[in-house]
Amino acid sequence: KLTKDISKKDYFYSDVAKNNMEKANESLQRMRRGLDLIKGDEKIGEAFKLANKAMYDQQTRPANKRLIINNESLKDREFSEKYKENEIGSRTPTWRPFQLGFILLNIEPLVNEESEYRDCVDLLWFPTGGGKTEAYLGLTAFNLFYRRLMNPDDSGTAVITRYTLRLLTAQQFERSAKLLCSMENIRRSRDDLGIEEFSIGIWVGGEVTPNTYNQAKDNLSGMIKDNYIESIFVIRACPWCNAEIGKLEPKDGSRSSRRTRNEVVGIKNLKEENKVIIHCPDQQCPFYEKLPISVVDVDIYENPPSFLVATVDKLAALPWRHESRSIFGLGSDGKRKNNPPNLIIQDELHLISDTLGTTVGFNETFIERFCTKNYKQKEDPSLNQIKPKIICSTATIRNSQRQILGLYGREKSTLFPPSGLVIEDSFFSIEDTESEGKAYLGIYTPGLTTQQTQTNIYSALYQVPKFFESIEEQDPWWTNICYFGSIRELGSSQVLIRENVVRKLKFLHQKYNIPADLIAYPPYQNLVQELTGRLASSRVVPVMDDLSVSLKGEEGDKSIKRFILATSIIEVGIDIPRLSLMTILNQPKNTSQYIQTSGRVGRTKNKPGLIATIYSPLRPRDRSHYEKFTSYHQKLHSLVEPTSVTPFSDAAINKLLHGGFFMYLAGKMPFDFFDGIEDFNFPEEEYKDYCELVKERSDLILGQMNI
Repeated sequence: KLTKDISKKDYFYSDVAKNNMEKANESLQRMRRGLDLIKGDEKIGEAFKLANKAMYDQQTRPANKRLIINNESLKDREFSEKYKENEIGSRTPTWRPFQLGFILLNIEPLVNEESEYRDCVDLLWFPTGGGKTEAYLGLTAFNLFYRRLMNPDDSGTAVITRYTLRLLTAQQFERSAKLLCSMENIRRSRDDLGIEEFSIGIWVGGEVTPNTYNQAKDNLSGMIKDNYIESIFVIRACPWCNAEIGKLEPKDGSRSSRRTRNEVVGIKNLKEENKVIIHCPDQQCPFYEKLPISVVDVDIYENPPSFLVATVDKLAALPWRHESRSIFGLGSDGKRKNNPPNLIIQDELHLISDTLGTTVGFNETFIERFCTKNYKQKEDPSLNQIKPKIICSTATIRNSQRQILGLYGREKSTLFPPSGLVIEDSFFSIEDTESEGKAYLGIYTPGLTTQQTQTNIYSALYQVPKFFESIEEQDPWWTNICYFGSIRELGSSQVLIRENVVRKLKFLHQKYNIPADLIAYPPYQNLVQELTGRLASSRVVPVMDDLSVSLKGEEGDKSIKRFILATSIIEVGIDIPRLSLMTILNQPKNTSQYIQTSGRVGRTKNKPGLIATIYSPLRPRDRSHYEKFTSYHQKLHSLVEPTSVTPFSDAAINKLLHGGFFMYLAGKMPFDFFDGIEDFNFPEEEYKDYCELVKERSDLILGQMNI
C-alpha cells in the first residue's frame, strides 16, 4: 500500500521503496517464525527464557570495583563495598527493540540446521554506542542454553567471536565474561544443563595472555617479586561481584614503594595440577573456588570453552598449534569428537578489509570446513553438510554483500535493521530531536601554524571545565581524547602539551584575571596518557579502568587523566560513558575511520559529545573538508568508502596457497603425522581434497564477482 501511494514526484525512487519493503517484510516473517518457535517448542522457549534471565542478571551486577582494604587474613578480608546479589540501579534492564528483533531473526536458523537462512550472513548495522554487543551476547546465551537443553553432554566450543584489535578484544572479553558467569550460576541451580560448566576463553597471543602454564607461573611470580611487572591475565576484577583481582597496590599508594613481596589476589598456582587458575578473592562469591575463565592457551586446547573470544590473526597459528583443533571439536586423530561451533560472530566487520581481509578470507575457507558438521562422514554419506551460522556487526560499511562474499563465500546476506521509506524512522531507530547528541566543530586558521592552533585549542578546552559549577557537569569534559593519524604527529603534540600549553595556560590566567579557585593548574606529566600500539599489552586494561573513573572534584587528582593521546587503536573498543570531549588533528583518511573515532565520545544521552577537528592550512584535503563541512556531516554515513577483499587474486594465491595447505593438514591429520619426518609419506588424498576445496571456493567467489 505504501509503495502505491508514492507521488509522481518520487516515482523515480519507487523501485528503491519496493526493495526496502520487500527486505522489511522478509525480516518481519523471520522474526515471526522465531516467535512462533519460542511459543510452540518447549526447549526453544526455555532457552529463550534462560537467555533473558542471564542477560538480566549480568546487567544487575555491581558496577563499582570492590577494592580490598584489609588483606591480613582470608577469613577477615575486607572490601570497600560489601558483596551484593544484585544492583538494579536507577533503571531496570530492558531490551532495545532492534536487539530483540535481531535475536528473533536468528532463532530459526540456529535451531533448524537445514534452514534456508543457515547460510545467510546477517549483518547488524547500527550506530556506535547503540548496543550491538548486547544483541549478539543475547543470541550467544540462547544458543548455548539450547545446545545444553538438547544434549547436556554437548560441552565443546559452541560460539566463536572474533575481533581485530587487542584493545577491543580485552574489553569485550570482560563484558562477555560477566554473561558466562551469569549463565554458569544458572546452570548450577538446575539439573538439565549438564555437569560441565559454561566457560569462556580468550585466545589472542603471548603478549596479551599466557601461551603456556609456565609463562603464566612466571608472570605470577614476577608480580609478587617486582613492583613493575604487570599482570597478563586480562581480568582485573571478578566479573560477577567486581572484587579486585591481581596485584594489590602498596598501602602508601606509591608505585615505587620498595617491598620484598607484593600481594596478588585472585590468581592461584595449583602446583599439584601444574595449572594457574583465576578465582574471586571474596569467599561470599559463588566463584571463590574458580572462575569459568580460561586465559592460558594450553588450557583452552585441553578444555575448550563454551564461548571463545579470539582475534582473527590468532587463527593463522593453526599450522603451528595443531592441538588447537580441539576448539573445532576435532580429536587428536583428526576425527570429529564433539559438535563443532555452530555460531561465528565477527564484530567490527569493516575492519576486515584490504590485506587483512584478503588473508582472513582465504583462511576462512578452512576454518569453515573445520566448523562444518557431517563433512564427508563415510559412515553415513546421506547426511547433509551443516555449516555454522555467521553473524556480523558494524556501524560503518558500504557494499557489504560483496565484502561478505569475499570473506565467507556466502552468496546471501542481509542487513538488519532493514531501511524504511524515510531516513528519520526505520521502526527500530528514529531520529532523536530532543537530546543534544554530538556536535562537530571544524577549526581552520590560515593565519596560524597548526602548532599554534593546537596550543590555543588544547589550553582553552583544558581550562573551560573549571567554569562549570558542579562536579557532574565538569566530569564529561575533564578528559580530552586527542586523536592523531600518525605516531609522528602524536609525538610532536606530546611535547607541545607539556611546554606550550603550560605557558599558554599561565598567560590565560593572567590575561583574564581568573580567580584562584577556578584556575586549572598546568598538565603535569602524569596527567597525560598515551594510548597507541606502543602501549604494552599488560597496560591496556589498567588504562581503560583509569578512564572509567569519574572526577571526584579534587584539583590535581592524579588518577584522572586530562589528555589521552591516541592513534587508530581507539577507533573501536572504547565504550566509556563518561567521555564527551575529543579533538582530532587533521581530517582522518577515510569517512569510516572518522565516524568510528568520533563515536568514542558522547555515548550517553545526558552527556552530549563535542568533536573539534583541527584542519591544517597546508593540506588541500583539509581545506576542502572545511569548505564542505556542513554538507559533509549532513550525509556522513552515505560517504563511507567501500572496502576491498580479494582472497583469490593472483598475489594472494602466491602468498597464501602453501600456508593454507598446512593449515588444512593441521585440522585433518593425526598428531603423530607432525612428530617426525623419518617415515614421511606425502598426504595425497588430503592434497587432492585441499585442491578441490580451494578451487570450489575460488570459482564461487570469482564467479559471483564476475571476475
